[in-house]
Amino acid sequence: MMACMLFVRMGFAASATDAIDRYNRERVRDRRGLTVVSQKKWVHYYAALRAQSPGPGLSIAEPSFTVQKLTLHNTLTGVKPPKLRLRVFLLHPNGSPKMLLHQEMGFDEFELDHEIRGCIMFEFYRARVNGCMRAKHFKVWFNTYFLTPGTQFFLSSSSVAKLESCEVVTALVDSADKATGRVVFARSDMDWTARDKKYRRLPAAFELEMIVAGSNQV
Repeated sequence: MMACMLFVRMGFAASATDAIDRYNRERVRDRRGLTVVSQKKWVHYYAALRAQSPGPGLSIAEPSFTVQKLTLHNTLTGVKPPKLRLRVFLLHPNGSPKMLLHQEMGFDEFELDHEIRGCIMFEFYRARVNGCMRAKHFKVWFNTYFLTPGTQFFLSSSSVAKLESCEVVTALVDSADKATGRVVFARSDMDWTARDKKYRRLPAAFELEMIVAGSNQV
């Protein structure tokens, strides 16, 4: 991940995608390279911030949103859905331990009312033995600076193209998007999904839908 960021910083790659492709092609012998979704996301974030930074040493204003609901879509049919434990974390930029903001048990829908800002992570575990044991299901990491309700998440192909063409990314939403507050994370935006090859609990079309309200809408 750091090598890919260095490629971007030194101008050895024109974009985050080019940096990851070059690293995977030239620096890795097993041809696997940088494959962890959240690590690739960091590289894209870094490239976007370098393109949009207001100046050296100046901080980026991260907007706040209120998460109202999380819904799992396109889950397996014909089987009983697993009982899941959701945990919502705030990740601190200074490297200090992540902070637990919320946790609850549920199945396909989770009602929340929590304000989020900055780096946020959702972890989903499958509960076993009356919830006493658990197994990793999937997790999603994002930063609210790149959150645009009403669209697919930032790592979709169209959004990556916007980032890499240095268009301004804003977390403000227009009037149509404010009406829905809908953000969709595809399976390709999630970590831990590679563990699912054997049992295929997460179909290719699996999605996590998040409904949010802006801080001035609550």
